[in-house]
Amino acid sequence: LYTVLRTPGVAEASKYLLRFAQWKAADGRVESVQIVGFDPETGMGGPWDVAEGDPRALKEPNNVFIDELYRTKLGVDRIGQMVEINGRRARVVGFTRGIRSFTTSPYVFTSFKNAQDYASLPSDQTLFMLVRLAPGVPVESVRQRLNAALPDNPALTTGEFASMTRRYWMFTTGAGIAVLL
Repeated sequence: LYTVLRTPGVAEASKYLLRFAQWKAADGRVESVQIVGFDPETGMGGPWDVAEGDPRALKEPNNVFIDELYRTKLGVDRIGQMVEINGRRARVVGFTRGIRSFTTSPYVFTSFKNAQDYASLPSDQTLFMLVRLAPGVPVESVRQRLNAALPDNPALTTGEFASMTRRYWMFTTGAGIAVLL
């Protein structure tokens, strides 16, 4: 994180986590979800189109947001409801509107620290870094600097990451074959 932050042209950076987890509703039903861990201070990668609740509440331990579309699937009928994620307590403190998942596993937004706990990821690790550039700085020049400073961690533009993700789902999973057929 500090290497990224001290790179010329970087205005802001934060750790980001996306991991599959098991959601256990109050009725005992278990569903697969995708935990999205972001820094609530920067808001980068956090929930958008908030229907109910305050994203600042995600700074508190164990608080999560889900999309209202998945309320029934996840067994949630109100804000404040308690559930479990990978055997840890979680409290639903808000709902988004229209954030659908390509997989059948809904997104669950929470703070990066909470996501680390739910995913059992050590406190000094992350899966991704989100970077916001200073105004007027060319993307390619910062990308080259980041790739030079962190050669084992490729810096990708939003478009490159989206393309890589599409290729993954289309050509390395069964989902792509189904879509192509």
